[in-house]
Amino acid sequence: MRRRRGGAREPESAASLVEAVVARLGGASRALEQRAFEAYRDAVGTLLDARTEPDRLHGGTLFVTVKSAPYAHQLTLLRRDILDRMAAILGAGLVTDLRTRVGTVSAPAEPPRPAPHADRAPGPRPPAPDRGRPSRPPR
Repeated sequence: MRRRRGGAREPESAASLVEAVVARLGGASRALEQRAFEAYRDAVGTLLDARTEPDRLHGGTLFVTVKSAPYAHQLTLLRRDILDRMAAILGAGLVTDLRTRVGTVSAPAEPPRPAPHADRAPGPRPPAPDRGRPSRPPR
């Protein structure tokens, strides 16, 4: 609260109090980190997102846990492209480097799979395709 003339306190707005509490808890940096994580997921696409997981943002470096060494190598090769895509989403300079480490990646929620052959109507099977063998004349 601020002091008014005469010693009485002036009430503070809720927004300024929330801002102060969030700053004290480190919320601003956590919010920035979450934005970087979302930008990473958008930048790498579904295939790599399922096999990698952003871990933390320290300075301008995004640390990513990967399922295996080949995925770490793939991210290393795609680093410049991923950083460029993230910069287009977040703005330049927020994430400037990408580092990987092999570890456990939490599995993403998988959509339900359709039953095998669910798209095929019941009934007789279609004839087998001709495999290029010469046909024999009937006897």
